[in-house]
Amino acid sequence: MDTRWKPNVTVAAVIVHNDRFLLVEEETPNGVRLNNPAGHLDCGESPEQACRRETLEETAYHFDPDCILDTGIVRTLWMSADEIRASAARHRSPLVVQCLEDFLSGRRYPTDLIHTDAGVFL
Repeated sequence: MDTRWKPNVTVAAVIVHNDRFLLVEEETPNGVRLNNPAGHLDCGESPEQACRRETLEETAYHFDPDCILDTGIVRTLWMSADEIRASAARHRSPLVVQCLEDFLSGRRYPTDLIHTDAGVFL
């Protein structure tokens, strides 16, 4: 019996333009909720690749009009930090505000801090 714990990796994007942050409204078991563009790491991709893919799937950014939004996404919207804080009751997770506050406080790390073993890409 394999008792090795295998955690799931979730990625999320914080995208800001003109002091407004890109969020998605998505269908959840608890109704429509606000969330960062986010999702799980797929087999064979790095966290950075997963973040790019999830953002594209959920927001259609690169603004390619032929892109399809990820399943359950109702719409994208741009919100100010104050609007995001004020809508906490509609957030999918407390991490929506935590990611915002980390970003606003300057808490950032270079992407090369995360290493992906080459075996993942086989």
